[in-house]
Amino acid sequence: MSTEAPSIAGAEALRQHGRTFHAAHLLLGRRAAEGVHLLYGFCRHVDDLADELPIDESRVALAGVRRELGGEVPPSPAVAGFRRFLETHPVEHGAAEEFLRGVEQDLDVTRYETEEQLIRYCFRVAGTVGLFMCGLFGVRDRRALPFAIDLGIGMQLTNICRDVLEDAGRGRVYLPASLTGGAIDPADLVAGRRAALSASRSAVEILLRRAREHYRSADEGIRFLPARAQLAVQTASRTYEAIGPRVLAAPSGTLPGRVHVNTAGKALHMTRGIASVIGLRARAVFWAVPEHDRRLHDALAGLPGVVG
Repeated sequence: MSTEAPSIAGAEALRQHGRTFHAAHLLLGRRAAEGVHLLYGFCRHVDDLADELPIDESRVALAGVRRELGGEVPPSPAVAGFRRFLETHPVEHGAAEEFLRGVEQDLDVTRYETEEQLIRYCFRVAGTVGLFMCGLFGVRDRRALPFAIDLGIGMQLTNICRDVLEDAGRGRVYLPASLTGGAIDPADLVAGRRAALSASRSAVEILLRRAREHYRSADEGIRFLPARAQLAVQTASRTYEAIGPRVLAAPSGTLPGRVHVNTAGKALHMTRGIASVIGLRARAVFWAVPEHDRRLHDALAGLPGVVG
């Protein structure tokens, strides 16, 4: 466990592990960037507790994080940084608890039966981060929250579609059985069996279309952010969305290994982000905020930040 100052440790973790977000966050000012470091340091710390320990130890460690957040025991540096973040930024009540529940799901759930179950998981591990980011940027208008959730869900769906083979190597299949014609054995994916790959590819195509819906919804919420944050968020959004076409560039019926957007691609998507922000800001002058498409959140009733 790191003993570094939370913001320094978070900055280093972001540089090493969150390359897309690291490039985008450089567009923020120093104060906002420090908040990103605290958030990323906490999220990475929690993920590592789930990923790097035996399952029983992970459960104990995550229960410990709850006690640290509640002030029952002295916090680790990462949790201390997150507590400092919560003290100075307005975050939707219950978002941190849902994030922890999502990480805990990975200890017990290795397969999903329905798309609705998967979307609820995506909310917990990534939609909540959208809520955290609203707090970071001082967004007070609650109309912004569903759009922020959608960006997190879109990104998580992209992650899942990119990492199908990698996750299968860990014994996990996030693709819902309802989209693959029945449960897929991860061993069949690891072995490269044609039927498993073909079914998975079909599910990936469906989920990436769903991800695009969430990205386009998130675009509509960009007007709620401060100007500098708009550019950073749109750069991250466009860069992450670009992973999907790279996945689909693999031959039909197959899946690639882990793909990335290279430095030149990130520069291109920064340009796309600038153009997108200019267009969205121009629209915001003349058009009212559109109503959020509640259909996107049918599976999320009762969760923090969800309208309806």
